[in-house]
Amino acid sequence: MNRRSVHLQNKGKAKNIEGYVRFLAVRRSRSTDLQTELDDQRKYFDNVMNLKITKLVSSEKSPAYNRFLLNRVEVYDVEPKKGKASPQEIHFLALGDKEWYVFATLFTPKESTHLYNWARNTQSFKEIIKSIK
Repeated sequence: MNRRSVHLQNKGKAKNIEGYVRFLAVRRSRSTDLQTELDDQRKYFDNVMNLKITKLVSSEKSPAYNRFLLNRVEVYDVEPKKGKASPQEIHFLALGDKEWYVFATLFTPKESTHLYNWARNTQSFKEIIKSIK
């Protein structure tokens, strides 16, 4: 396998999605490079999720296991390209070693609008990141 994708959803009582995590692992080869993979992630936000990134909120080293040469987690404010919705954010993780690129994305309401869901989603995401070895 050269690519593996996993999706997790946090659903409310009304079965609406209150948090979404997507993981993508890509085996490195001669036909893969970091810039192309990052461009594919941007296209996923733009074309599949129909989101417009409006602002970079933070960028730092992630709490993932320290074997990764590439290790960044960034938080972005986003808004839907069409319609109105409450403020939301994306937490984007990029990890890389000699054999794999690992990307994870958390899509969650903002802290200011849905504190409980935001706290549950972001803490779960941090714990998952810590477990990646």
